[in-house]
Amino acid sequence: MEKYLIGIDLGGTKLAIGLVTTDGKLVDEVITHEHVEKCCDGIIDDMELFTRALLKKELYRSRCCYGHRRSIPRTYQVFRRDLHNNQ
Repeated sequence: MEKYLIGIDLGGTKLAIGLVTTDGKLVDEVITHEHVEKCCDGIIDDMELFTRALLKKELYRSRCCYGHRRSIPRTYQVFRRDLHNNQ
């Protein structure tokens, strides 16, 4: 079963999320500039939405991403908690 990594680049003007293989091959990516006007929770919601979309797209393409749905909500809950604790 192929394993994937998610890379997130959150900058001042761009949010990019990439799905890569463990050997560094870019499988797919989402780039948006709409996060600039959103609050912290809105940005995290977008990150979760785009991550799910990339994994779902790859799941249908290769049928090998079993189990990804359990870890995504927990990952973004941690992001949200840490963000609010540091404000």
